[in-house]
Amino acid sequence: MTDKINPFPEIENITPVAIPFNEVPYLFTANIYALGRDEITLIDAGPWLPGVLDFIKKSFKKNGLDLNNVKRIILTHGHMDHFGIAKRLIKEIGHPVDVYIHPEDLWKISSEYLDNEIWLDELLLLQKLTDIPEEDFKIMTMGIRKYYSIAAPLDDLKTMEDNDVFHGDGYRLEVVYTPGHSPGLCSLYEPDKKVLFSSDHIIKKITPKPILTLKREHLIDKNFKSLEAYENSLKRVSELDVDYVFPGHGEWIEDMSPVVNLYRKHYAERMALVLKAVSSRQLPLYHLVKDVFPNAEKGDLFIALSEIMSHLEILTDMGRVEIIDNGPPVIYRAAGENAAVLNLKG
Repeated sequence: MTDKINPFPEIENITPVAIPFNEVPYLFTANIYALGRDEITLIDAGPWLPGVLDFIKKSFKKNGLDLNNVKRIILTHGHMDHFGIAKRLIKEIGHPVDVYIHPEDLWKISSEYLDNEIWLDELLLLQKLTDIPEEDFKIMTMGIRKYYSIAAPLDDLKTMEDNDVFHGDGYRLEVVYTPGHSPGLCSLYEPDKKVLFSSDHIIKKITPKPILTLKREHLIDKNFKSLEAYENSLKRVSELDVDYVFPGHGEWIEDMSPVVNLYRKHYAERMALVLKAVSSRQLPLYHLVKDVFPNAEKGDLFIALSEIMSHLEILTDMGRVEIIDNGPPVIYRAAGENAAVLNLKG
């Protein structure tokens, strides 16, 4: 266990493996979880970085686990730090392993999507819609390309749905569909031990970001709104009987309620900042980032714009914001009784 976080509580048949994740220092670790002993279910696999495979093997050996006993891998969602090393790990295991993911995130980890850098299409669209200058766009793209490099694509996966159940010797896992941070993100709930494996849905001392999806052709739910989905998912997990939250990064959480309440307060405050920004200045969204995220670095541009646009989706549905120019770039303003639509393009 890394010395950056406190040790997890000891719970029978649950072995946390907290992989040091220095690439994103504020996350501290990338956590994976082994359930069972003779037939192991692995929740997530971790990033494909130097030393990670050895770290996992040593952690298994230290806890008396045999990597060859891994029967299945459940991927909570299709972000690189959660599935990156899965392909290499399966090769090390040496026998076929069933890998599961929700169908909304299936495309994100495919060879077609990753090898052909189809993700770049979404960044180019974001640049047009928000007026990102070319220099900043290059910096943003370079950072995201580096992030995509910590994963090997996976094909021929099995899919899981909300309320599916995975059984093993001494454990039971219920799939709890919690979209928001990603369209296909799933938490996993062990009802007997009252443990919620929350992935990136709930993380101690960090407010997860609802990641915007601009290219809707990949989505099953074409009307998916990341922040709205995230808030609905928060409500759902809040109704579960949970003693421990084991997240995808950092430390475990004993009491989920204060964290959830803090999230709700944070998002309400952030929405107010977004509304104030579009009320004060009618500019493309790139030029409003500092109004909402005054300390944002250029490398954080995608996350910042993604969150701003997620808030604007909700504010527009509420009738509090309107588009005055479809662009590109798109320009918003606060909606008023006498607001006129200017330069609207089809």
